[in-house]
Amino acid sequence: MKIIEVNSLQDVFNKNDKLAIMLGDFDGMHKGHKALLKTLLSINLKHALLTFYPHPLEILLNKEFKYLDLVSDKIELLDNCLDYLIIINTSEDILNSSKIDFIKFLKNNYISDVVCGKDFSFGKNKEGSINDLNAFNCHIIDDVMNENVRISSSLIRNLIKEGNVEKANFLLGRDYFIKGVVTKGNMLGRTINFPTANISYSKYLMPARGVYFGYAVIDNNKYYGMINIGINPTFNLLKENRLEINIFDFSNNLYDKEIKVCFIKKIRDEKKFNSKEELVNELIKNKDECFKLAKEIKN
Repeated sequence: MKIIEVNSLQDVFNKNDKLAIMLGDFDGMHKGHKALLKTLLSINLKHALLTFYPHPLEILLNKEFKYLDLVSDKIELLDNCLDYLIIINTSEDILNSSKIDFIKFLKNNYISDVVCGKDFSFGKNKEGSINDLNAFNCHIIDDVMNENVRISSSLIRNLIKEGNVEKANFLLGRDYFIKGVVTKGNMLGRTINFPTANISYSKYLMPARGVYFGYAVIDNNKYYGMINIGINPTFNLLKENRLEINIFDFSNNLYDKEIKVCFIKKIRDEKKFNSKEELVNELIKNKDECFKLAKEIKN
């Protein structure tokens, strides 16, 4: 898959092949997006996905946006599917471009077929809609529903913020994950026999505070573990959330190494305990539950 960055809608990146292209923000590749991808891959042309980074809301609201997946994740998830990943570097100039400018950009790059959802919009103030794409072979995909609710990135974001990673994973069609580099913490976990790897979580959307069952992917190997997100309310109170994982059956040094932390199920909310003994007893109980879940999956 070739990665193409676009800085202006005057850019020309393709004059050789007719392309079928999938359009959208694609924050979190979920089952709805996979329905678009299935249609895209059925078209007998070279295939491309066009997305925007940073997310337009980050520019419009001048506020940091927390992502379900980063550009590097899109590359990982789509690398074996597509010929091109086209990333429009979002700017005020791009967002102020008219719908005509966007259509010209597609035409100038030899776009033949367009695949998108029926609510796709483009151009300044979202002035363009699927009705303006009649210059192309349009493949408009119906909403993918679950329990009479449209599957969307917004729905999944809300589930993750609530800590409902099981339902979010079902709608994603994969386990939600956060990739980050292992950094040094205060090593409090070692003093209570629960050593953890501290993960720098960058611009990812963080699940609700609490304890989760999940796994780490290290050098393409999976290791189950107990994940904690929170501010350590019992001891050493923090100002912002920390993401850490107690990895089962693993003792190698991970400092400065990038790993992937994947969430399967929330075990409990964050709690403040009255003593170290009370905290340790709870963690033992939580770890036992995680071991049980890991055994069920392995069997």
